[in-house]
Amino acid sequence: MEQWAKHGGFARGGPGGGGGGPGGFEFHFGGPGGGGDGGGMEDILSAFGMGGARRKRARKGEDAEAEIEVDFLDTIRGATTGLQLDRGHGPEHVEVKIPPGVKEGQKIRLSALGQEGAGGAGAGDLYIRVRVRPHRFLSRRDDDLILEVPVTIGEAVAGGSITIPTPHGEHATIKVPPGTSSGQTLRLRGQGVKRKGAEPGDLLVRMMVKAPKAGGAEAADLAKKLDKFYDGDVRAELKL
Repeated sequence: MEQWAKHGGFARGGPGGGGGGPGGFEFHFGGPGGGGDGGGMEDILSAFGMGGARRKRARKGEDAEAEIEVDFLDTIRGATTGLQLDRGHGPEHVEVKIPPGVKEGQKIRLSALGQEGAGGAGAGDLYIRVRVRPHRFLSRRDDDLILEVPVTIGEAVAGGSITIPTPHGEHATIKVPPGTSSGQTLRLRGQGVKRKGAEPGDLLVRMMVKAPKAGGAEAADLAKKLDKFYDGDVRAELKL
């Protein structure tokens, strides 16, 4: 026991022992003024078979990443989808909330669903990278949405009212101006992407004149009759 006292470990109490009371233990931590050489605590841990305990420190788990593919309209309206994880202790089902307005490549953070921590520390976070499935008629430009709407030659020439679906699950009636060309665009205010804390974008309705496939010679003859109503060469300004 005298050997332990020299190293600043502990001295057993009792008569003549210089300790802290009969039958007790007195701990002396090493360092300046401590009466030891700095190795006392390590000696104590080793004496009790706990030498490795000091080296096992709490450490938060690493963050992780995953990808999820989402329908275009779900990124506009918002949705909830499922994701299967395996963090080393069996399959785990997680519900992922897709916020309205999320973009291609944007990350969604799921707290404490990354790698497990060590020493009782918490797990890291999981970051879900969003991949968006293209839509046949819809595309996005910043917070504006572009909807390509097929119209007939008759609707384009004579004009009229048509009903179209909107990205938010409603319908709207718009007027096609007489003499509309393919690619001409109408704007519906506030019907684009709606994100929290931001002004909503617009819905740009792009008219796409669609020629009939049926009709044969009769349709071709009618189409040629329309050519005389064009004011000059339609490709006169086409230059590269």
